[in-house]
Amino acid sequence: MMSERQKLAELVNNVQQGNLTPPKEPSRELFESDPIGYMEAKMEYDEQVKAYQQKVGQVQEQMQQQSQAEQYAKNAYIQQEVGKLVEVMPELADPKKAEAWQARINKAGEKFGFSKEELAAVDNHRVMLVLDAAAKYMELQSGKEIVRQKSKKARKPVKAGAKKISTKSDVARKQRDKLRQSGSIEDAMSLILNPNLK
Repeated sequence: MMSERQKLAELVNNVQQGNLTPPKEPSRELFESDPIGYMEAKMEYDEQVKAYQQKVGQVQEQMQQQSQAEQYAKNAYIQQEVGKLVEVMPELADPKKAEAWQARINKAGEKFGFSKEELAAVDNHRVMLVLDAAAKYMELQSGKEIVRQKSKKARKPVKAGAKKISTKSDVARKQRDKLRQSGSIEDAMSLILNPNLK
């Protein structure tokens, strides 16, 4: 791959220095003034065109080889990163779980402002782990919100040592006990006449 890059760099350098410019065809005026000179210039031109086309073909071939080598290197890198990710998260070896996980981190990424194209271009396992942590954080936050909503609807718990609310039967019992102890007519009358006990 390094030698291919070096060849490509040399060819690009030649192009930049003007060594790869198309030859100039002999003019019509030369044909009219010097037909033999024109024929010689035309033959030389044809040879230059052939050499030029060969050089252009070499540049294109080198560029294609370079592109293939870069694609191969990129694929190898992606495979390496996927391997590292599966090492950290073995459950991703299962294609169904991996697909669900991918959807989950894509949702998290979009929530944090990544476009679909940016998420598709992520090829580093560390970035994937950060997106996974972001997805878990979002799930945790949504879980807290559900608990908050449920707690608002729930009955308030009675604190230990809180005063009990007196009911009618409790009040009536207390007044009867008071009447038994005192035996007074006032306590008997308050028990009989209390409208809350009826």
